[in-house]
Amino acid sequence: MLDVIDKNSKTALSVQVSEKLIASIRGGLLKPGKRMPGIRLLSKKFGTSHSTIIEALNMLGKQNYIERIPGKGTFVADDIGHELSLTRLVFPFPESALGPQIGLENWETVSAFYRGMLTQAIKLHAEISFLHFDEAKTEISQSRQLRRLSDFDGCIFIGEQLEPLLNGLIAKDKPCVVLSTSSYANAASISEDVDESISSILSLLAEHGYKRLRILSHANPLANSIDDVNRTHKINSAILAAKAKGIIAGHTMVYDLKDNSDVTIDELFAGIGPDLKYRQDAFFAIDAETVPAVYRFAARNNLKIGNDFGIFGFASGITFNNLDPEVTYSKINHFEMGEAACRMMVDAVKGGEWRGKKIMLSNTLIIKQSI
Repeated sequence: MLDVIDKNSKTALSVQVSEKLIASIRGGLLKPGKRMPGIRLLSKKFGTSHSTIIEALNMLGKQNYIERIPGKGTFVADDIGHELSLTRLVFPFPESALGPQIGLENWETVSAFYRGMLTQAIKLHAEISFLHFDEAKTEISQSRQLRRLSDFDGCIFIGEQLEPLLNGLIAKDKPCVVLSTSSYANAASISEDVDESISSILSLLAEHGYKRLRILSHANPLANSIDDVNRTHKINSAILAAKAKGIIAGHTMVYDLKDNSDVTIDELFAGIGPDLKYRQDAFFAIDAETVPAVYRFAARNNLKIGNDFGIFGFASGITFNNLDPEVTYSKINHFEMGEAACRMMVDAVKGGEWRGKKIMLSNTLIIKQSI
């Protein structure tokens, strides 16, 4: 009797055969240390060519499910118990480089994610592979990407990166978690607790006597994207918290900056004009890179941050190194997010719920002299 292989499927026949053989090993039909059926028998069983069976067996060999012993044949690995209990996770990323050239804040963020994931993987008998993917331009290229990920148990993404690939994996019921967002309904998500973090900083501003909140943001041209939704959430949360704590805030005090250049920042403050006085204004920089630009403006105009006006932001903190006075900010705990993502994926692979599951982690308030 033929084992069912769908020859009309986009999934390669060799992949289908390898998946069925792995299922037989996991189910105990093919036992550790026992000889595998021969290529001719497997070819007849699955109704495929010898070359398809050989390719499938090569896949199993690369995953350590089987081992070839010269002169004797192919056997299920003796230590297959290790492989069966190992959770294989993958982190797909689109960046062509993973060093400081991608931006200090982004570099620190992804580095902390990596370290957090790897720390938990060691504890949970999991392994994480890092694979580069370009954005899929065609259905064929996306199908190829999905095949590359078929052998992994779960996938971890950052934000809206590689969203078509993420959606394709979810459609195949592959556990997925998205870091740095709480707005992706179909996957698990892990983010900072924006509302709690903003509320704690706004309480501090009220204690320091600030009366106006000016929000500095970069508008995302992709309406309704994950980044745009998160940006809007931070703006609305800041406005609500400011009003609740007696600090005047409204949509007229949200500034959409085109970039962080000195020219743009000079235009911003020229528009505010003489209204910036008496230490009433605090600036919330949603984009961390805006903070050093505002510091440069203050230096050019003999203004003292923390005295003439205040500024704070959300960040890992690396962008704020060597600024004087030191910056008050809500430190996003990316390392802990990475740990939580790995734990969530291992739990999901073992049968735990992951679709729509959300985890929000508290930030750490770093209080310095900028407010």
